[in-house]
Amino acid sequence: MLFPLKLAGFVFKSLLATLALFIAALVVGGFLGEHDWRLDLLSHFRIVYMIALMAIVALFLLMRSWVFATLAATALLINIAPMLPYYWPEPPPPEDARPITLMQTNVWYRNPDCDRAVRYIREVNPDIIAVQEYDTPCRKAFRDGDIAREWPHAHTLDATWLAVFSKHPIVQAENQFSRNGHGSAIIARILTPQGPLTVITVHATRPKSRAYDQYQNEHMDELADIVQKQTVPAVVIGDLNTTPWSRTYTRFMTQSGLKDTQQGTGIQPSWPSLFPLNLPMLPIDHVLASPGIHVHHREIGPDVGSDHRPVVVRLSLPK
Repeated sequence: MLFPLKLAGFVFKSLLATLALFIAALVVGGFLGEHDWRLDLLSHFRIVYMIALMAIVALFLLMRSWVFATLAATALLINIAPMLPYYWPEPPPPEDARPITLMQTNVWYRNPDCDRAVRYIREVNPDIIAVQEYDTPCRKAFRDGDIAREWPHAHTLDATWLAVFSKHPIVQAENQFSRNGHGSAIIARILTPQGPLTVITVHATRPKSRAYDQYQNEHMDELADIVQKQTVPAVVIGDLNTTPWSRTYTRFMTQSGLKDTQQGTGIQPSWPSLFPLNLPMLPIDHVLASPGIHVHHREIGPDVGSDHRPVVVRLSLPK
């Protein structure tokens, strides 16, 4: 009887060690995205790797397998290293600042209940709303919910289902189309109570192949150039279809000079909201701001019928 138990324990430990080695290989591969677009895809799943490795470390500890627990813990630490800086505290905003609220929401063109998105918008009552996948069902819900009455200043890009709504005047707005035909944005200059703010609403293409990975990078390069040309504070807000650990994101942040509003608040995943446990794992909905902008609060909203969770950010402009 003792031998079968030992054999079962050995087999289980071997399978667990193999799984740990496989996940460690994925972790390392995610750092090599500069060499191949497929490796860069691996970088997006750091939260998934973290949860899996934490469970593996715990199991090895329960089995008193100290060597394997140490090796798995090492892989865990390597994996979470790029995530840790997001938890370092930022300097507090000025006490006399009067923040405005921005909401980022991909409402999903297959949303079965867009009224939930409308109700959440009314609950938060943001100053500015950036919307992606603003297709027929949600257009009707926004119209029936009388969004235009409380957010009377709006600009839509019907061809690619983008929209921006504002309580404050949009003094200038233009549509931007990527030169490769795979990507678009709305560039709106909004006169907020704190001064002018350029809001760039984006829905980047998914890097689902080598070609689309290139399309995404080219579009982000173009957006970085647009940001650099702004003469007032700017915010890039939207579904960028990339996480903070990908080469695409890193390159864009370097070129644009923006900062992630997750800095100091921690990683806040927004997709997929339709996960079997309705537990988002990837932070692909972003609000990126000029360095002088102060972030007062950032949070992920509830399930609004979309495959994305909304992002709400309160920020103040530099004086």
